[in-house]
Amino acid sequence: MIGDFNLPDVDWMEGSSSAKDRSLIETADEALLEQIVDFPTHIKGNCLDLILTNMPERLYEVTDVGRLGSSDHVMISCSIVINDDDVDTAKTTINWRKADWDSMRRDMAAVNWSSEFDGKNAHEMWNVFSSKIGKTVSENVPERRQQNGGRPAWLNREIKAAINRKRRLWKKAKGGSGVEEYREADKKVKNMIRSAKRNFEKRLANEKGNNNRPFYAYVKKKTKSRSTIGPLKDKENRTITDDKEMAEFLNKFFSSVFTREDVQNVPSAAEMEAPSLETMDITYRMVQEKIRSLKPASAPGPDGIGPQLLQELQKELVPALVLIFRRSIQNGEVPEDWKCANVTPIFKKGSKSDPGNYRPVSLTSVCCKILESIIRDTVMEHLLENNLLNQSQHGFMPRKSCCTNLLEFFEAATKSVDAGNPFDVIFLDFAKSFDKVPRERLLEKIQAHGVRGNI
Repeated sequence: MIGDFNLPDVDWMEGSSSAKDRSLIETADEALLEQIVDFPTHIKGNCLDLILTNMPERLYEVTDVGRLGSSDHVMISCSIVINDDDVDTAKTTINWRKADWDSMRRDMAAVNWSSEFDGKNAHEMWNVFSSKIGKTVSENVPERRQQNGGRPAWLNREIKAAINRKRRLWKKAKGGSGVEEYREADKKVKNMIRSAKRNFEKRLANEKGNNNRPFYAYVKKKTKSRSTIGPLKDKENRTITDDKEMAEFLNKFFSSVFTREDVQNVPSAAEMEAPSLETMDITYRMVQEKIRSLKPASAPGPDGIGPQLLQELQKELVPALVLIFRRSIQNGEVPEDWKCANVTPIFKKGSKSDPGNYRPVSLTSVCCKILESIIRDTVMEHLLENNLLNQSQHGFMPRKSCCTNLLEFFEAATKSVDAGNPFDVIFLDFAKSFDKVPRERLLEKIQAHGVRGNI
């Protein structure tokens, strides 16, 4: 809906208004409509001309293009993305619910991993491991077609039959007969749908365990709003809408923000008094505990080996993973597959046409993350046992958090104010701080804390 609503007291950014205009905000919320004009549209500085939509991802380039003649309102220009609804969006996915886990366990138990890995490096060992898993998955796990925007999860056969009967009665009622029968059928269908929805939502809300994905998937579907990517604009103000072009454009932008180091002039970090941590032993128990702690519903990396598969075949796969991890530490190398990631751009805020407003999230190999977690635990144990971290460090520390940091800050602030001293605070924020960590300097600093050798 686009038009001059003439409601100067409504603040759409804050969601506040006078009592007289409150009904529009409430109606928009109930209808899941979003107001996307974020600039003044009247010469007095008020936002009077609005665009209300339940699909904000289809609108972009909402701009002020100036006034026409003596009008006291500006003209609004916006572009709308039109999708072809006739395109077949069905895709094939693995149906893990019907997996033959017993056959897969027998297949993996029959493999002599020590013999298969003999004389191979970590990369070759991983290729053997992943190919064996890929073969047993293809033989024992069926595929299913996944249709986007399928029927509601609460819709059962009984409701569907009642809906079909109501439609037949409607055709009769339009001809002048069976009106009362149609009304009764309509009332029955509404009650059935209301009851089915309520029961389904109760089951989702009371779901036990750590799998919240069905709940959030249902909520996301109910909002009718999809967080899409782009269209994007390059430096020449050219609009990019093709999926492959947008992926390449985002990839180029994400890689451009990384720090390019002068590796010839890396400053030396001051050595700390601490014993060296040069190697580590990876045990079966370590790997088992890490696999048990994985969330079964988490997505796999590019290799397709997810947490559920590792947990179901834990007994058979742990010996292979231990050998691969040990060889990786021993030779100081990682398989090439572990360097690959499925990168998803997550929209943050601002214009969707600006690639700088997307945050990249990487899905890497679950097995690689298990090894990373084991190494991280070993390094943290070394740092804590030798008291190598400053007491002011609260992030990523056991028994410390933002709350403990805030309490210590307030203690220092109030103590200074109570003593009658001025207290100044400087807030700093690093742009893309994790992307810009200089790798060689980081390694130099880690070595200064005693972490050396194969680790």
